Amino acid sequence: DQTDAVMAYHVLIEYTVGSAALDAPLAASRTDRTDTYKRWRSDYEKLDRAEYPAIRSHVNVMYPSSEKVFEVGLDALLESLFA
Repeated sequence: DQTDAVMAYHVLIEYTVGSAALDAPLAASRTDRTDTYKRWRSDYEKLDRAEYPAIRSHVNVMYPSSEKVFEVGLDALLESLFA
């Protein structure tokens, strides 16, 4: 249906532009993303384990590569749009 096609188009635009907007500051800084992600994980490791048990138990796997996150998200998005 035409409405579904238009919605799918806009969903894909929002996803890709949103991803690019989030990624742009890291790309512009010319900083190695791995180092940035390590710093962010280090910040999460400082959180109180009793207050943030879920974050603390997953901190070592947080911030995988943005390419992988984008790929997994896009696959899920496309799968739901074409289901």
